Amino acid sequence: MKRIFLLLLTVVTLNFSCSSDKEENNSEQDNIVGTWQISKVNIDATASGELEFAKGIIDLLLSKNCNLLEFTFNANGTMVTKSKIDALKVSQNSEGTGLEILCPEETEIEEASWFLKEGKLTITNDQEERVLNITLTENSLEMEGKDVDAQKYKGAQLIFKKV
Repeated sequence: MKRIFLLLLTVVTLNFSCSSDKEENNSEQDNIVGTWQISKVNIDATASGELEFAKGIIDLLLSKNCNLLEFTFNANGTMVTKSKIDALKVSQNSEGTGLEILCPEETEIEEASWFLKEGKLTITNDQEERVLNITLTENSLEMEGKDVDAQKYKGAQLIFKKV
Protein backbone atom coordinates (compact mmCIF):
# COMPACT_ATOMS: atom_id res chain seq x y z
CA MET A 1 0.00 0.00 0.00
CA LYS A 2 2.85 2.36 0.88
CA ARG A 3 4.48 1.75 -2.53
CA ILE A 4 1.22 2.47 -4.35
CA PHE A 5 0.79 5.68 -2.38
CA LEU A 6 4.38 6.79 -3.20
CA LEU A 7 3.90 5.90 -6.87
CA LEU A 8 0.63 7.82 -6.96
CA LEU A 9 2.25 10.80 -5.22
CA THR A 10 5.13 10.77 -7.73
CA VAL A 11 2.77 10.63 -10.71
CA VAL A 12 0.63 13.46 -9.32
CA THR A 13 3.72 15.59 -8.58
CA LEU A 14 5.13 15.07 -12.08
CA ASN A 15 1.76 15.84 -13.60
CA PHE A 16 1.48 19.12 -11.71
CA SER A 17 5.04 20.20 -12.51
CA CYS A 18 4.59 19.46 -16.23
CA SER A 19 1.17 21.07 -16.19
CA SER A 20 2.56 24.21 -14.57
CA ASP A 21 5.31 24.56 -17.20
CA LYS A 22 2.76 24.08 -19.95
CA GLU A 23 0.41 26.64 -18.40
CA GLU A 24 3.25 29.19 -18.08
CA ASN A 25 4.26 28.65 -21.69
CA ASN A 26 0.63 28.80 -22.86
CA SER A 27 0.12 32.02 -20.89
CA GLU A 28 3.15 33.59 -22.58
CA GLN A 29 1.92 32.37 -25.97
CA ASP A 30 -1.61 33.65 -25.24
CA ASN A 31 -0.31 37.10 -24.23
CA ILE A 32 1.49 37.68 -27.53
CA VAL A 33 -1.46 36.68 -29.73
CA GLY A 34 -2.96 39.80 -31.28
CA THR A 35 -1.84 42.90 -33.13
CA TRP A 36 1.05 45.04 -31.92
CA GLN A 37 2.02 48.48 -33.26
CA ILE A 38 5.27 50.28 -32.68
CA SER A 39 4.62 53.04 -30.16
CA LYS A 40 8.06 54.26 -29.13
CA VAL A 41 11.77 53.99 -29.81
CA ASN A 42 14.26 54.57 -27.02
CA ILE A 43 17.97 55.01 -27.64
CA ASP A 44 20.90 55.00 -25.25
CA ALA A 45 24.35 56.60 -25.29
CA THR A 46 25.78 53.87 -27.55
CA ALA A 47 23.40 54.75 -30.41
CA SER A 48 24.86 56.20 -33.59
CA GLY A 49 24.05 59.68 -34.91
CA GLU A 50 22.09 58.04 -37.74
CA LEU A 51 19.99 56.18 -35.19
CA GLU A 52 19.31 59.42 -33.30
CA PHE A 53 18.15 61.05 -36.56
CA ALA A 54 15.95 58.03 -37.36
CA LYS A 55 14.42 58.18 -33.87
CA GLY A 56 13.49 61.83 -34.48
CA ILE A 57 11.72 60.88 -37.72
CA ILE A 58 9.94 57.94 -36.10
CA ASP A 59 8.84 60.09 -33.14
CA LEU A 60 7.47 62.72 -35.54
CA LEU A 61 5.52 60.17 -37.60
CA LEU A 62 4.20 58.38 -34.51
CA SER A 63 2.94 61.72 -33.18
CA LYS A 64 0.95 62.02 -36.45
CA ASN A 65 -0.56 58.53 -35.87
CA CYS A 66 1.43 57.01 -38.69
CA ASN A 67 1.52 53.24 -38.17
CA LEU A 68 5.06 52.44 -39.31
CA LEU A 69 5.38 48.85 -38.10
CA GLU A 70 2.82 46.28 -37.01
CA PHE A 71 3.01 42.62 -36.04
CA THR A 72 -0.03 40.35 -35.90
CA PHE A 73 0.63 37.11 -34.04
CA ASN A 74 -1.99 34.44 -34.72
CA ALA A 75 -2.79 31.63 -32.27
CA ASN A 76 -1.83 29.03 -34.91
CA GLY A 77 1.83 30.14 -34.88
CA THR A 78 1.69 32.28 -38.02
CA MET A 79 2.28 36.01 -38.13
CA VAL A 80 1.98 38.96 -40.50
CA THR A 81 4.32 41.94 -40.45
CA LYS A 82 3.19 45.21 -42.02
CA SER A 83 5.95 47.75 -42.44
CA LYS A 84 6.14 51.21 -44.01
CA ILE A 85 9.74 51.76 -42.94
CA ASP A 86 11.36 50.93 -46.30
CA ALA A 87 8.99 53.40 -48.02
CA LEU A 88 10.01 56.36 -45.82
CA LYS A 89 11.06 59.40 -47.81
CA VAL A 90 12.63 62.52 -46.42
CA SER A 91 12.67 65.52 -48.74
CA GLN A 92 13.11 69.26 -48.56
CA ASN A 93 9.89 71.19 -47.92
CA SER A 94 8.46 73.48 -50.63
CA GLU A 95 9.91 76.61 -48.99
CA GLY A 96 13.38 75.04 -48.94
CA THR A 97 13.71 75.80 -45.25
CA GLY A 98 13.42 72.35 -43.72
CA LEU A 99 12.50 68.73 -44.18
CA GLU A 100 9.20 67.24 -45.24
CA ILE A 101 8.45 63.82 -43.82
CA LEU A 102 5.16 62.21 -44.77
CA CYS A 103 3.67 58.95 -43.59
CA PRO A 104 4.31 56.46 -46.40
CA GLU A 105 1.30 55.02 -48.20
CA GLU A 106 3.05 51.83 -49.34
CA THR A 107 3.09 48.93 -46.91
CA GLU A 108 5.35 45.90 -47.19
CA ILE A 109 3.61 42.74 -45.96
CA GLU A 110 5.55 39.66 -44.89
CA GLU A 111 4.28 36.35 -43.53
CA ALA A 112 6.24 34.12 -41.18
CA SER A 113 5.83 31.66 -38.36
CA TRP A 114 6.59 32.32 -34.71
CA PHE A 115 7.26 30.52 -31.47
CA LEU A 116 7.72 32.04 -28.02
CA LYS A 117 9.29 30.41 -24.99
CA GLU A 118 10.81 32.01 -21.90
CA GLY A 119 11.09 35.46 -23.48
CA LYS A 120 12.74 34.21 -26.66
CA LEU A 121 10.68 34.92 -29.77
CA THR A 122 11.69 32.83 -32.78
CA ILE A 123 10.50 34.16 -36.13
CA THR A 124 10.99 32.02 -39.22
CA ASN A 125 10.32 32.99 -42.83
CA ASP A 126 11.51 31.61 -46.16
CA GLN A 127 14.94 33.22 -45.87
CA GLU A 128 15.94 33.06 -42.22
CA GLU A 129 15.23 32.23 -38.62
CA ARG A 130 15.73 34.98 -36.07
CA VAL A 131 15.61 34.73 -32.27
CA LEU A 132 14.72 37.92 -30.41
CA ASN A 133 14.84 38.44 -26.65
CA ILE A 134 11.61 40.20 -25.72
CA THR A 135 9.93 41.52 -22.64
CA LEU A 136 6.20 40.91 -22.78
CA THR A 137 3.41 42.20 -20.61
CA GLU A 138 -0.30 42.19 -21.28
CA ASN A 139 -0.15 45.42 -23.34
CA SER A 140 3.56 45.98 -24.03
CA LEU A 141 6.16 44.14 -26.10
CA GLU A 142 9.77 45.36 -25.95
CA MET A 143 12.78 44.24 -27.96
CA GLU A 144 16.36 45.39 -28.20
CA GLY A 145 17.48 46.82 -31.53
CA LYS A 146 20.71 44.81 -31.42
CA ASP A 147 18.64 41.61 -31.61
CA VAL A 148 17.04 42.86 -34.83
CA ASP A 149 20.32 44.06 -36.40
CA ALA A 150 23.44 44.33 -34.24
CA GLN A 151 25.16 46.83 -36.57
CA LYS A 152 22.30 49.18 -37.43
CA TYR A 153 20.20 49.24 -34.28
CA LYS A 154 22.66 48.84 -31.40
CA GLY A 155 21.54 51.11 -28.58
CA ALA A 156 17.88 51.16 -29.59
CA GLN A 157 14.89 49.65 -27.87
CA LEU A 158 11.62 49.14 -29.76
CA ILE A 159 8.38 49.30 -27.80
CA PHE A 160 5.09 48.02 -29.18
CA LYS A 161 1.59 48.39 -27.77
CA LYS A 162 -1.21 45.90 -28.20
CA VAL A 163 -4.13 47.27 -30.21
